[in-house]
Amino acid sequence: MRKSLIDYSEENPSRKGLCDCLTPRSRDIILSPMQYPNTIAAETHKLLSFMKNATEQQTQPMCLLIHSKRKTILSYKFPYFGPSKPCESSAEKVAILLYLLRCILVKSKLGEKSTIRDIFYLNVELFRKQQVVSDWLRIIQEAFELPSRDCLQIVAAQKGLCHTPVALICDNSHLNENNTTLIPYMKQNCDVSTDWTKIKRVIVLEKDAIFNKLIRTRKVTFDTLVVSGKGYPDFLTRLFLNRLMNSAPSSVLFEIFVDSDPYGIDIATKYTCNLDNRFYECPRLRYRGVFIHELLANSVNITGLQLLPLTLRDAVYARNLLKKLATKNLENWNTTHFTRELQRQLFFCKKAEMNTVANCTFEDYFLERKNKLGRAGN
Repeated sequence: MRKSLIDYSEENPSRKGLCDCLTPRSRDIILSPMQYPNTIAAETHKLLSFMKNATEQQTQPMCLLIHSKRKTILSYKFPYFGPSKPCESSAEKVAILLYLLRCILVKSKLGEKSTIRDIFYLNVELFRKQQVVSDWLRIIQEAFELPSRDCLQIVAAQKGLCHTPVALICDNSHLNENNTTLIPYMKQNCDVSTDWTKIKRVIVLEKDAIFNKLIRTRKVTFDTLVVSGKGYPDFLTRLFLNRLMNSAPSSVLFEIFVDSDPYGIDIATKYTCNLDNRFYECPRLRYRGVFIHELLANSVNITGLQLLPLTLRDAVYARNLLKKLATKNLENWNTTHFTRELQRQLFFCKKAEMNTVANCTFEDYFLERKNKLGRAGN
C-alpha cells in the first residue's frame, strides 16, 4: 500500500525533510567535452538514449547539465520539479536542445550539411527566431568543446561575395577567374592555392553595392581580389580571409574599406580581431578609409560620398566602441587607426557613407588611396 501525504508528514516533521522526501530522484545527463569530433554521431545517440530511457522506462525527471565556455554550468529540469518557482521556459529550452541534437544525429549519420536557415524553417513555432538556432548551436559546440560549429553539420548560409582575377582552389571548391561567387564552405585548416604572382592585394568592402560597382572597373580588378561580407561579416567570410592571409605571400596587401561611421569601424574590427578563435581574424588587414578628415578637407575630389551628422545614438555607440578598443584584451592588435577615426568622428560630429547614388565614384577614391599608401591610416 502506498504512503499518503499524512504518512510522509508524520515521518518528516520538518519542512525541509518533507520537501527532500517528496522530491523525486532525477537523472543527471551531462553534455561534456568530446575527445574526438568524429564521434559526434555516437555521443549524440548516447545522450538521446539516456533521455529517452529516463522519461519512458524509468519515468524519472531529468536534469540536463551543460558546461559552457565561461566555466559555468547551465541546468534545465524536465519535467520541472523542486520547491522553487517553476521556470516557464525550461521545457521550451529542453525541447529546442533535443530537437537540435536529433538534427545533428541525423545529419552526422547521413554525412549531410544543413544551413541554420533550413533548420529554423523546419520548426518555426519552436524556434521563433533564427538567432535562437545559432545561439543553441554555439552552446552545444562549447559544451562538446568542438573546434568549429561546422562539426555539428549545421552551418550558416553563405553570405559573403568574392571576385578573383585568377582561379582559386579553396579546400574542395574551385573559384573561376573574373567571376563573382559566394564564398564557399571550407575547413578551418585548409589552404588556398592560386598563382599569387598575379594578385597584388586583397580588399574587403563593407557594402555589396560598392562591391558590384568596383568589380566592373578593370583598373581595379586586374590584380586585386575583392571580398564583401555585405555588412557585418559571417564566420565563413572571416575564415576565408584568414585562409587567404595564411596562404598569401607577404607581398600581398590586405586592405579594408568601410563607411566612416562607428558601425563601419565596428565591422572592420570584426574582421581584424577575434578573442575567441584565431581562425576568424585577419590581422594583416589595413584600414584604408573612408576617412572623415579627408572628406571634410575635400582633399580628395570624390562625389557621392555623403557627409551626414552624427546622431546621439551614433555617438553613444562610438564611445562604447572606444572603451572596447581600449581594453587589455585587444592589446595584441593594432587598433590605433580605428581609435583615431572614431575620435575624429566624435570631434567633428560627422559621418560618411559610401552610397551608390548618382555620380558616386568610389573606384576613383580607391585608386587614389592605392597611390597614397603613406597617408593617414597606414
